[in-house]
Amino acid sequence: ELALKLDVSEDDINMTVAYFTKCGLIQIDDDGHATLSQAKAMVESETNWAKYKREQRKNSQDLPKLENVQNKKTISNSCP
Repeated sequence: ELALKLDVSEDDINMTVAYFTKCGLIQIDDDGHATLSQAKAMVESETNWAKYKREQRKNSQDLPKLENVQNKKTISNSCP
């Protein structure tokens, strides 16, 4: 069924599952149900990039706000 959904051969699926099982990424129980052993650790975990951006946003709030001069209408001596 998975091979049909992914449009790959059953041999490819079997090799992939065997490899993931050998590496400890997938655990298959007696009923044939597969569990991703690292999935719980990855869900709701923060990447290094997300941590960096969160801290960057926090630090930027401490800076004084700059005035947006692009929206102001001013008379200029230069031609558009």
